[in-house]
Amino acid sequence: MVHIRWTCSAAICGRLRQRLQQEWFMLKLSYWSLVYNSLATCSCFNVIDIIIQPLFWIIDHVIRYTGPEVAQVVSICKVCIAPKPPRTHHCSVCQKCVLKMDHHCPWLNNCVGFYNHRYFFLFSVYMCAAAFYVSIITYPLFAIVTGSNTVTSNIHNLPSLCHRHWGQQGDLQSTSPTLSLPSSLGATR
Repeated sequence: MVHIRWTCSAAICGRLRQRLQQEWFMLKLSYWSLVYNSLATCSCFNVIDIIIQPLFWIIDHVIRYTGPEVAQVVSICKVCIAPKPPRTHHCSVCQKCVLKMDHHCPWLNNCVGFYNHRYFFLFSVYMCAAAFYVSIITYPLFAIVTGSNTVTSNIHNLPSLCHRHWGQQGDLQSTSPTLSLPSSLGATR
């Protein structure tokens, strides 16, 4: 009888281990795709602005030297005293004129305009997806810490809550992970 019980539990543990490995792989894959996409769009957001700036400088100085061909098209920015194309606004934070300026992003410290609006939108979408990902991943721990229906956090009783979640003394206690909090957090047993 003991041999049959051990065989069944080993088969269940094997399937459980395989499922956990697959879920872990999917979690890692989604995490790294979010990290890569967030960093790629953030760097494109800033790099595009750096690449376009010298082109504007060349165009501005050529127009200053040759003069505007069509006087109505080229106007002068009152702040930086330089020619500016239509639908261009001067950013008071960056101290430069930005084509089709949407806003100045304080978190990225850059203006959102014609050349980087797409990258800013993608960066915002990936950050929302990352926040949703983190909230889904941390929900089980949040449910353990807060209890079944309570909303208040009870970090001092976290080890006992984990013990209650993982089962009694004879169940999965030997294979379950243990959770210990550092004394610097004020956790006591």
